[in-house]
Amino acid sequence: MLIAALCVDFAVSIVTLAVQFLGIHLGASAMVLGLYGTVGSLVYGVAALVAGRVADRFGRRVAAVAVVLVAIVWIAVGYQKSPLTLLYLLPISSVMMAFFWPPAQAWIGDLVSGRKQLNLVLGNFNLLWTTGLMLGPVVCAYLWLTNQLAPFYAGAAILLSVAAALMTVPRKQQSSHADMTVEEIATAEELDGVDERADFYLPMAWTANFVSWSAVGLIRTLFPKLAHDLGFSEVMTGWLTFAYYFGQLGVFVAVRQITSWQYKRWPLVVGLLGGMIGMGGAWLGHSPIIFAISFAAAGLSVGLTYVASLYYSLHAPADRRGRRAGIHEMTVGAGGALGPLLGGAVATYYGVQAAFAALAAMFAVATVVFVVWSKVRRKPKGI
Repeated sequence: MLIAALCVDFAVSIVTLAVQFLGIHLGASAMVLGLYGTVGSLVYGVAALVAGRVADRFGRRVAAVAVVLVAIVWIAVGYQKSPLTLLYLLPISSVMMAFFWPPAQAWIGDLVSGRKQLNLVLGNFNLLWTTGLMLGPVVCAYLWLTNQLAPFYAGAAILLSVAAALMTVPRKQQSSHADMTVEEIATAEELDGVDERADFYLPMAWTANFVSWSAVGLIRTLFPKLAHDLGFSEVMTGWLTFAYYFGQLGVFVAVRQITSWQYKRWPLVVGLLGGMIGMGGAWLGHSPIIFAISFAAAGLSVGLTYVASLYYSLHAPADRRGRRAGIHEMTVGAGGALGPLLGGAVATYYGVQAAFAALAAMFAVATVVFVVWSKVRRKPKGI
């Protein structure tokens, strides 16, 4: 499951950047480039809510079917000759991808045996899918220079391989309570039970994750256009996108085996501040080094909010994990939709770089609101 996560996001990041390159090649405006991210992320967020419930009811292997359908759509995308026709195809692949992530995340939750193991496994999970996202843009840039269809075929081939591999993954833990020690039973029951601390922080983590992923959506959709306008090559664009994921990966490495961040407000506040700094730097920057530093800060933002959101979502009874993972992924999709939508509108009237200023302002407002909200909420006992 962890290798599948790496491969799927490697393929996603290859095709996501290739779509932007294709749109620019076909003459798409900044607004249309933003809509690629908005429409796709919006339908992803809505579909994720449904997908989580479907996974709870019909099983986790719907994820394998979903990636096969995404692969087919991606190949069709590569052959489009009009920037507007992409707007019809991208939502289809986004809906199908929504039926991969919540089932896959719930599947991982089914395979772990307690809170301590959940933290370690989610740490590995986050490291691997981020590594996939980090490497994909660089690979895409070189594939694009070779042939414009190459990124789409490469992404599709990876997904088809993942679908075949998923059929070999066990559906749940193989051990029964009769085979477990008293300590193992206790940790399994701890994860399966209701935890008031996780439930207290969960809505705040979902909200912070939504705001952070607006930066992801903006970087994915409008930065290639900004880089093109500034005279950066496709390869430089790929490496600067790599810097964002490198910052995110650094957070996941740091929290992989550390639990002191759990049930605390500060990781979410630091995450929002990191997003504000990252977007502000991208607004003012004109050199590759400034963009690299700014995107690394934005990566820190997403890393902190994402790991908190997913951890609290999966700390739940088994019959609720799919639904909560679906809401977690909905925040990802909704944020990914807002960033390009807001950024595309601002870019149309004030220039592409001004879109990053708008996101920096949104992070600043969100930080203030978050601090006030977290102060007035009533804590459960023990935190």
